[in-house]
Amino acid sequence: MCSFLLQLPNELLAEVLRHCPDLSTLWSVIHASSRLSVVFDAHAGEIVNAILLASVPPPTRDLIQAVVTIRLGSFEFQSYPQFLRHPLAVCQGLDPTAPPPLLRKLVGLAHQVHALAHLCLDRCLRRCESVLGPRASSPSWTEEQRAILAFWRVQFFYELKMGERKTRLDWPASDLASLRTSTPSTFRFRTPVQCEQAWTAIELINEISGQHPATQAWTCPPHRFQLPQPPRASEFGWGCPSAPSPQALAPNRRPRERAPDRAPMPPPLPGPGPRPSAQWPAMPSGAMPAPRPRVTRGFGNWPEWKDLERGSVGWELFRTMASNPAAGSLAGLRFDPYRKFGFLFWEEQRMEDWGLWPQEDRLDPAGDCYQRWRELLGEEEIARHAGRAYPTTSRANRRG
Repeated sequence: MCSFLLQLPNELLAEVLRHCPDLSTLWSVIHASSRLSVVFDAHAGEIVNAILLASVPPPTRDLIQAVVTIRLGSFEFQSYPQFLRHPLAVCQGLDPTAPPPLLRKLVGLAHQVHALAHLCLDRCLRRCESVLGPRASSPSWTEEQRAILAFWRVQFFYELKMGERKTRLDWPASDLASLRTSTPSTFRFRTPVQCEQAWTAIELINEISGQHPATQAWTCPPHRFQLPQPPRASEFGWGCPSAPSPQALAPNRRPRERAPDRAPMPPPLPGPGPRPSAQWPAMPSGAMPAPRPRVTRGFGNWPEWKDLERGSVGWELFRTMASNPAAGSLAGLRFDPYRKFGFLFWEEQRMEDWGLWPQEDRLDPAGDCYQRWRELLGEEEIARHAGRAYPTTSRANRRG
């Protein structure tokens, strides 16, 4: 196949590269021969933009664009408060003047993120299967893109940290000092679900690297703010479903299209991860306030692929349980122990098949759905993550 391609003139080779189905494929192709690599360098901006707009959904494109602008020293926000108040710019294409070496590194990074996201999905799926039942279907496009988005959120955090270190951010000294000492627990992601998505990715990063950085490691060397390389056996071979609709890649597909301001985030919380979701402000308008009976075309008012930034059914049901006193041991629970199951990624039908999303007309705290969530962890682990002491002794003994 490669020998046939190399018989084509460079103009047609550039066209072939522009029509690669995704950035991982492009990464493989430009390393297939030195000539293809040279053709890429000659048309890097056109090629990357064509693939980006044809295969990457808008929220991920926006983060990729932000990564590029930080590396170029042209990040759009001039202060940390301004960044918190306003959404990232809508990506209509990367800067065409971006140097080819930078874009080559970006393509390699996108391939790395893609492999890590699939590895994360695979491990989460295996954990679910070990508890909930036999082999489930492969991840859908929406589930894949949610996982990819989670790793780009982590990369964006890394880019800001490196931007501060390499003086790429034109921010006031006080803002840079705040960024310098920030960790994933204290960094103000725009919504609680984005924070939890990032932590789901970070837990896989820690699992691969064998390191669990303490607070100081997030602010000082040896933490290098780089994603780990996936194991070689996990780098290729993943099944990649097609987008369910061209609208999934359209720039204006978001039902809640970029409000001028987002709800303010609460003060930073201590510890290795976010605290109970009940302490956070309500989700923006458009998020489902409580679980509903089965919805045949995606939970809520639109299919899940239409808004990848919206919380999954697992997140929405968890928020309801954690804030419902009638939920018993699930009330006040932190999300931490459920991250490893990938509940921020899975779509409604998968959660329903596992018994983790209600089919009945009324959500009953004593019903099968709540009980299924309890069985995933067991009461001792639930109590530990809810911040309560597990009652291993009698009340009389505790008084003594």
